[in-house]
Amino acid sequence: MPKQEEHIKKAKTNEEFGDYVLENAVQYNYWAVVAYHYSALHWVEAYIEKVFRKHCTTHNAREDYISRDSNLRTIYNEYHQLSTDSLNARYKIVRFVDADFTVIKSYLEKIKNKINSHL
Repeated sequence: MPKQEEHIKKAKTNEEFGDYVLENAVQYNYWAVVAYHYSALHWVEAYIEKVFRKHCTTHNAREDYISRDSNLRTIYNEYHQLSTDSLNARYKIVRFVDADFTVIKSYLEKIKNKINSHL
């Protein structure tokens, strides 16, 4: 089971990859959506590992933790939307424009800031 520090490192590298794609390979911008979702996922996992000493094995289990934990509940909508956007990018071939990425990045920032305040 990865430790909190490993989840944080993975969260940061996923975000960096998303930023890189947007800056250098715009034609693949859907991968930035996926990377930002997985960054958020690892931030949440870092919190769950620290507080509960658990590791989620499914996306549903992770969302359940977010919806039940009083510290995470306030980021549920952002996390769920990032997850939905990632699914849409991968399977429904939804196209994202610059304005979408401003919102998507704001979701990640809110998640990251909330979790950092509890680590």
